[in-house]
Amino acid sequence: MAMLVSGEDVFIEINTSASVCAELLGERFRRDTQSFVDDLELRAYHKEGSQQVILAAARAALQKLDEAGVINKVILPVKDGRSALMLAKKLGFDEQHVWGTKVFSKVGDTGACMVFMELAGCLAEIGEGNILMVSYGSGACSDAVILKVKKVPDIMAGFINDLESSKVYIDYLTYLKKLRLIGVN
Repeated sequence: MAMLVSGEDVFIEINTSASVCAELLGERFRRDTQSFVDDLELRAYHKEGSQQVILAAARAALQKLDEAGVINKVILPVKDGRSALMLAKKLGFDEQHVWGTKVFSKVGDTGACMVFMELAGCLAEIGEGNILMVSYGSGACSDAVILKVKKVPDIMAGFINDLESSKVYIDYLTYLKKLRLIGVN
């Protein structure tokens, strides 16, 4: 997980963090001679393993949290609201604490930046408070960061609406051209 750090106009402070890695059999891979990714179809195995790593990182960060720390929102790296709620409940949070997948539902899976996009969307709603933000990356590593939001910049207010209004829909032919699956004329 990477963040821009500054000593001026700080609006979020890092309270604590934790990282957990586990060895899982890779689900997707691409040989150097291949143009496309192969899939081993191990989704159930990978989902269970990734959830355990996510929970372990979140629990480790929560154990480091000082006594005065109260978590206002939880951002989890999952693609559906049901999984987010299930993981949050295992961490001891109820539905009102889960930020959910509000940005994901608008733009889809953006990979490594997804958790940061969810954070940007969450900032406008939370105002001030603490956010438990957990990321997960291929290779079974998860980072959990507890952020203390001091103030929210005005620019964050319409983040989700801006995403939706700037979304460009393309037809399937254009999509195939962008993937270079068909020639471009």
